[in-house]
Amino acid sequence: MLYIRALEMALETLEMALEKAGICFDISVKRSGIDHEQRIPGLMYADHIVITANNSGELQKLHNSGELQKLLQLCGEIGEELKLEFSHEKSGYMAFNDRQGEPLTIQNKQIESVCKYKYLGVWFNTGHHYLKKQEEILMQKARRNSAVIKKQGVMGVQYV
Repeated sequence: MLYIRALEMALETLEMALEKAGICFDISVKRSGIDHEQRIPGLMYADHIVITANNSGELQKLHNSGELQKLLQLCGEIGEELKLEFSHEKSGYMAFNDRQGEPLTIQNKQIESVCKYKYLGVWFNTGHHYLKKQEEILMQKARRNSAVIKKQGVMGVQYV
C-alpha cells in the first residue's frame, strides 16, 4: 500500500511538472455552442508514461530550452525513487506529421525515435493512415480469435 501511495505522489509530481512546462495535448470540445477547453499533460497508467504535446512546436521549444530533457530527468529520478528502471528497448518517442528529432535520454539511456508503439493494447503510428492500420490489426485479431473459437467448437469444448 505504501508503494502505491508513493507511485501516486510521484505521478502527481510529474503531472504538475508537465502542466507547468506547458506540455499538454488539446482535447477541447464544443458543447451547445460553448467551447470547453481541456488539455491533458500526458497518459499515466501504472509504470506506463506517455508525454503528449499539441504540436511539435511546443516540444521543440521545450527541447531547445532544455526543459524537455529536465522533464525526462524528473521521470528518471521518480523511477529511481520507486526502484523502477526505464527500459530503453521498450521506450521511444514519436512525432506525428513531423520529422524525427534528436534522441533523448532517461536515466542516462538513449531513447530512440520510433514510427509506432503500443500503449495499453492500442497501436499508435506516424503514418497518414493510422486509423486504417489500427483497423487492420483489429481485423487480424478478430480472424485469429474466430479461428480459435471454431477449432474449440469442433473439439467439443463448450462455453458456459
